[in-house]
Amino acid sequence: MASREAPPARQGEETGPRPAIDLTASASIPTFSFSFSLKIADRALVLGVAGIGGVALATFLYRNPELVTGAVRGALEGPGLQVGNIVPGTIIVELQCNNEESFLSFVEDFETNKVKQRLEEEFFNVGFKGEFEVTITNIKEVHEKLDQIR
Repeated sequence: MASREAPPARQGEETGPRPAIDLTASASIPTFSFSFSLKIADRALVLGVAGIGGVALATFLYRNPELVTGAVRGALEGPGLQVGNIVPGTIIVELQCNNEESFLSFVEDFETNKVKQRLEEEFFNVGFKGEFEVTITNIKEVHEKLDQIR
Protein backbone atom coordinates (compact mmCIF):
# COMPACT_ATOMS: atom_id res chain seq x y z
CA MET A 1 0.00 0.00 0.00
CA ALA A 2 1.51 3.32 -1.09
CA SER A 3 2.01 6.06 1.44
CA ARG A 4 0.34 9.36 0.64
CA GLU A 5 1.57 12.65 1.93
CA ALA A 6 -0.83 15.22 3.26
CA PRO A 7 -1.43 18.10 0.87
CA PRO A 8 0.54 21.25 1.63
CA ALA A 9 -0.96 23.50 4.29
CA ARG A 10 -3.03 26.42 3.09
CA GLN A 11 -2.20 29.90 4.21
CA GLY A 12 -3.00 30.25 7.91
CA GLU A 13 -3.09 26.46 8.59
CA GLU A 14 -0.67 24.61 10.80
CA THR A 15 1.72 22.19 9.18
CA GLY A 16 2.25 18.67 10.48
CA PRO A 17 0.40 15.34 10.46
CA ARG A 18 -3.22 15.44 9.32
CA PRO A 19 -5.93 12.83 9.80
CA ALA A 20 -6.22 10.24 7.06
CA ILE A 21 -9.95 10.92 6.73
CA ASP A 22 -11.44 14.33 7.24
CA LEU A 23 -15.23 14.57 6.98
CA THR A 24 -17.46 17.58 6.99
CA ALA A 25 -21.24 17.40 6.83
CA SER A 26 -23.88 20.05 6.50
CA ALA A 27 -27.60 20.18 5.97
CA SER A 28 -29.50 23.02 4.41
CA ILE A 29 -32.99 21.90 5.44
CA PRO A 30 -33.63 21.54 9.17
CA THR A 31 -35.32 18.24 10.00
CA PHE A 32 -36.79 16.75 13.11
CA SER A 33 -35.00 13.73 14.45
CA PHE A 34 -35.16 12.30 17.94
CA SER A 35 -33.84 9.00 19.26
CA PHE A 36 -34.79 7.20 22.42
CA SER A 37 -34.70 3.71 23.87
CA LEU A 38 -37.36 1.45 25.31
CA LYS A 39 -36.65 -1.29 27.80
CA ILE A 40 -39.05 -4.22 27.70
CA ALA A 41 -38.89 -6.42 30.78
CA ASP A 42 -40.91 -9.34 32.06
CA ARG A 43 -43.40 -7.95 34.59
CA ALA A 44 -42.82 -10.82 37.03
CA LEU A 45 -39.09 -10.13 37.03
CA VAL A 46 -39.65 -6.40 37.59
CA LEU A 47 -42.00 -7.11 40.49
CA GLY A 48 -39.42 -9.40 42.10
CA VAL A 49 -41.31 -12.61 41.38
CA ALA A 50 -38.43 -13.91 39.29
CA GLY A 51 -39.57 -17.53 39.05
CA ILE A 52 -40.58 -18.95 35.70
CA GLY A 53 -41.80 -15.68 34.13
CA GLY A 54 -38.44 -13.90 34.05
CA VAL A 55 -36.62 -16.96 32.82
CA ALA A 56 -39.33 -17.55 30.22
CA LEU A 57 -38.81 -14.17 28.53
CA ALA A 58 -35.02 -14.56 28.49
CA THR A 59 -35.36 -18.09 27.10
CA PHE A 60 -37.91 -17.01 24.50
CA LEU A 61 -35.65 -14.18 23.38
CA TYR A 62 -32.61 -16.45 23.18
CA ARG A 63 -34.41 -19.18 21.23
CA ASN A 64 -36.43 -16.92 18.92
CA PRO A 65 -34.46 -13.76 18.05
CA GLU A 66 -36.17 -13.42 14.64
CA LEU A 67 -39.64 -13.71 16.16
CA VAL A 68 -38.77 -11.15 18.83
CA THR A 69 -37.37 -8.73 16.24
CA GLY A 70 -40.47 -9.14 14.07
CA ALA A 71 -42.80 -8.65 17.03
CA VAL A 72 -40.98 -5.51 18.19
CA ARG A 73 -40.95 -4.03 14.69
CA GLY A 74 -44.62 -4.92 14.16
CA ALA A 75 -45.64 -3.26 17.41
CA LEU A 76 -43.52 -0.13 17.19
CA GLU A 77 -42.71 0.87 13.62
CA GLY A 78 -44.97 3.16 11.68
CA PRO A 79 -44.92 6.34 9.64
CA GLY A 80 -42.04 8.45 10.91
CA LEU A 81 -41.00 5.91 13.57
CA GLN A 82 -38.29 3.32 12.96
CA VAL A 83 -36.70 0.67 15.12
CA GLY A 84 -32.96 1.26 14.85
CA ASN A 85 -31.47 -1.52 16.92
CA ILE A 86 -32.57 -4.27 19.27
CA VAL A 87 -29.82 -5.05 21.76
CA PRO A 88 -29.17 -8.80 22.07
CA GLY A 89 -29.46 -10.45 25.46
CA THR A 90 -32.26 -8.20 26.66
CA ILE A 91 -34.95 -6.24 24.95
CA ILE A 92 -33.73 -2.69 24.67
CA VAL A 93 -35.05 -1.06 21.54
CA GLU A 94 -33.57 2.06 20.01
CA LEU A 95 -36.24 4.11 18.24
CA GLN A 96 -35.91 7.01 15.83
CA CYS A 97 -38.72 9.53 15.29
CA ASN A 98 -38.38 11.39 12.01
CA ASN A 99 -40.98 14.09 12.61
CA GLU A 100 -42.78 15.85 15.44
CA GLU A 101 -46.09 14.17 14.67
CA SER A 102 -44.66 10.65 15.03
CA PHE A 103 -42.85 11.66 18.22
CA LEU A 104 -45.95 13.18 19.80
CA SER A 105 -48.09 10.24 18.70
CA PHE A 106 -45.66 7.71 20.13
CA VAL A 107 -45.38 9.52 23.47
CA GLU A 108 -49.18 9.71 23.72
CA ASP A 109 -49.46 5.99 22.90
CA PHE A 110 -46.76 5.22 25.45
CA GLU A 111 -48.48 7.25 28.18
CA THR A 112 -51.86 5.60 27.51
CA ASN A 113 -50.29 2.08 27.54
CA LYS A 114 -51.09 1.49 23.86
CA VAL A 115 -47.40 0.74 23.17
CA LYS A 116 -47.36 -1.88 25.92
CA GLN A 117 -50.61 -3.40 24.64
CA ARG A 118 -49.30 -3.59 21.04
CA LEU A 119 -46.09 -5.25 22.24
CA GLU A 120 -47.98 -7.80 24.32
CA GLU A 121 -50.30 -8.57 21.38
CA GLU A 122 -47.40 -9.02 18.95
CA PHE A 123 -45.53 -11.26 21.40
CA PHE A 124 -48.70 -13.26 22.06
CA ASN A 125 -49.06 -13.80 18.29
CA VAL A 126 -45.56 -15.31 18.13
CA GLY A 127 -46.06 -17.56 21.16
CA PHE A 128 -45.04 -15.59 24.26
CA LYS A 129 -47.90 -15.09 26.69
CA GLY A 130 -46.33 -12.87 29.36
CA GLU A 131 -46.98 -9.35 30.52
CA PHE A 132 -44.37 -6.62 30.16
CA GLU A 133 -43.13 -3.53 31.86
CA VAL A 134 -42.10 -1.01 29.20
CA THR A 135 -40.01 2.01 30.16
CA ILE A 136 -38.26 4.76 28.25
CA THR A 137 -34.64 4.68 29.36
CA ASN A 138 -33.95 8.34 28.54
CA ILE A 139 -37.25 9.72 29.81
CA LYS A 140 -35.68 13.01 30.94
CA GLU A 141 -34.63 13.82 27.35
CA VAL A 142 -38.07 12.83 26.08
CA HIS A 143 -39.74 15.27 28.49
CA GLU A 144 -37.27 18.00 27.53
CA LYS A 145 -38.11 17.46 23.84
CA LEU A 146 -41.82 17.56 24.63
CA ASP A 147 -41.35 20.87 26.44
CA GLN A 148 -39.51 22.30 23.41
CA ILE A 149 -42.32 21.27 21.06
CA ARG A 150 -45.22 22.42 23.23
